[in-house]
Amino acid sequence: MRYQKFALTFFAACALFFTSCASENAKSKFSIAPDGEISGTVVIDAGTCDELGNPSGSWLRMIEPGGNVLTGPYITNYDSNCSEQSFSLLSPGKVGLKLGEFQRHPNPAFDAATNGLADEIFSPVRFYSVNFAVSTESQPEKIGSVLSPPRFYVESTGDEGSSKNVRLTANLQSLFVGWNGEFFEQGGPHPEGFTGATTTPFGNINLETGQFTLQWSSQVDAGSFDGFIGQWQLTGVLIPNK
Repeated sequence: MRYQKFALTFFAACALFFTSCASENAKSKFSIAPDGEISGTVVIDAGTCDELGNPSGSWLRMIEPGGNVLTGPYITNYDSNCSEQSFSLLSPGKVGLKLGEFQRHPNPAFDAATNGLADEIFSPVRFYSVNFAVSTESQPEKIGSVLSPPRFYVESTGDEGSSKNVRLTANLQSLFVGWNGEFFEQGGPHPEGFTGATTTPFGNINLETGQFTLQWSSQVDAGSFDGFIGQWQLTGVLIPNK
């Protein structure tokens, strides 16, 4: 009887110990600031499409002026590998998106054929025979003011060690697309107060694994795509800083 009581006590203690350790490991996956900010490097999943043209992973869809994300009308990208060619599929860049830092376009930002050359965040994507490229800019000429670097925020759950998904929002106001020799705001929210169809990026993240989904739309203000709307979805993993 004593042995049984000892064994039960021993195994209960072990279970409590390993549960505690597992919880601590989960909690240490990300350091969460008092305002909910989390840091790390975002590595996206490559976008794919099934045989019916339904996308998964990371993609961009352009919408004509006056349209909306539910009904379009959508722009056909004849260079897309998706059978539903309104979806431009994204793939990971050489580094990923660094939260809290700027990853400006290279100098020069375009080659002789006006293809965008930035390749750290995403790999350049073919769009109407020209590659577009994504960078984060600290003080772009068209804005003038200093922008915030990319930031992710989670809503407090009261138990950040939980492995369940929690709500994720982001400040991506410094996200710009370079295409055909021009730069376009494609983050959210817009820093200069222009709203239109632009939304704040939102989604969810698993605090234990770092797997996330993020969606937003961003309306272009001026330039060749004035009034057009970019609908974005990113999925992937947030790798915490060491």
